[in-house]
Amino acid sequence: MMAGAPDILAARLANQRLWGPAASTPEQVVGELLAVQSQDAPLARLAIAQRADCHVTEVEAAIDAGRIVRTHVLRPTWHYVLRDDLAWLLELTGRRIVTGVASRLQRLGLPPEILNPALDAVVTAVAHQPATRKQLWDVLVADGILDRDAELGMRVTHVLMQAEVLGLIASGPLRDGEHTYAPWDAPPSGRDRDDLVAELVRRFVTSHGLVSVGDLMRWVNVTKTEALRALAADDSIVSVTVDGVALYLAPDAALPVTRQPALLLSTFDEAFLSYRDVAWPRTTSHPLGEAPYRWSEAGGGPVLDSLEDVGSWKRTAKPGRLTIRLDLASSLSDAARARVHAAAEDAASRMTQPETIVTYEDGPVPWGVRSPRR
Repeated sequence: MMAGAPDILAARLANQRLWGPAASTPEQVVGELLAVQSQDAPLARLAIAQRADCHVTEVEAAIDAGRIVRTHVLRPTWHYVLRDDLAWLLELTGRRIVTGVASRLQRLGLPPEILNPALDAVVTAVAHQPATRKQLWDVLVADGILDRDAELGMRVTHVLMQAEVLGLIASGPLRDGEHTYAPWDAPPSGRDRDDLVAELVRRFVTSHGLVSVGDLMRWVNVTKTEALRALAADDSIVSVTVDGVALYLAPDAALPVTRQPALLLSTFDEAFLSYRDVAWPRTTSHPLGEAPYRWSEAGGGPVLDSLEDVGSWKRTAKPGRLTIRLDLASSLSDAARARVHAAAEDAASRMTQPETIVTYEDGPVPWGVRSPRR
């Protein structure tokens, strides 16, 4: 039985394999989490590597082989999912995404008479080889479908999102670290909606628990009625009530706490972004005070230590160089600061090659430089 917020937060980190035993492969991580939010793709790949105790090159290899794909699913944002899961996830969530962005398409000047030819052009362009966003941008302009104006970037983004949600394209191999687009054509699952909702709910609760219905509905476009029906029908799921809120978990699949490192997470990490109820407490003298994180930011996120949000971090990458800057609470003890420094070094080791020069800064003060290893 959960005693309170610390037990809940620790259980979540264990089930997400950040404080629990590491996964065997990047594919296992993505399959268990079901979907990994990835508009900040480099840090999403780091998040997978942290959970599989591997280097990001192993994650990239799974992407290049097509076992992990990046596409718009669950909500109108990017996620990494297993290729084997994409068809049924699109079946379950695609229609509501399309409906949800319909008015935005109209505002952007993408009525059906423009959108449909744009979709056809994208499908034709990737038919023979994967293409980058910039290449598809150029195709849409060269074909006279979209005008080169101030709204062009947003129009291209929404054309590609529609193509993904409609199951016409998905990600292809990485090219110089950038995702490409490739054809996608998967047969229908042949399953009814209740069955799909049941699988989604089971896998979300198992990997993210303890979670509330509100957490689930924020994570995916299903109705409260559907969520509650699936939770009630699954004998592997139980609930506990904390401060009047029902939180759900799958106790037989729960992972133990096997390690308790400090963590540098992306703003969009599943362990940080997924929860509305029993959120991460902030330590005193946090640099942000009570201000929220800005979800539009990429390249960094919260720093967690001892089940508290103790500051933030930012990554700056250039060819052959990486800088990690920390902005931590002034009240942190020397021991806590040392744990965070170790977490920063761990994150850097997963993102860089031996020849990369890595600089670490704690506020304005560098605490070390990792020179190229010979």
